[in-house]
Amino acid sequence: MQHKRLQAEIESKKIPINQKGGGRKPKLEIKEDVCLCLFYLTEMPTFEVLGLHLGISKTEAKDTFHYWLKILGNVLPASLLKQVEKDDSYYPITIELLTEFHLIVDSIEQPRARP
Repeated sequence: MQHKRLQAEIESKKIPINQKGGGRKPKLEIKEDVCLCLFYLTEMPTFEVLGLHLGISKTEAKDTFHYWLKILGNVLPASLLKQVEKDDSYYPITIELLTEFHLIVDSIEQPRARP
């Protein structure tokens, strides 16, 4: 699992001050961390509001989001257009799919006031 691998890498770079296993325990479980990331991607609240919903600080919400975004970006398949950007061999398949099907884009945006 990428999460465990990334945690091991972070732990190996730390300069030990406390005993192993010491320090504050995380407030959220892994499934809640992933839900935080997915909720942010769908609703785009401020990190302050996101933290209030989950009982954590806005800094912890931001750090958790960016941590899991990196993992989800590596684990989940990229969109077809992203695959074409990385590898040109997907181009003929993409052209075939786009000519065979109608492409519908949901581009409704709502302005959001940010502090």
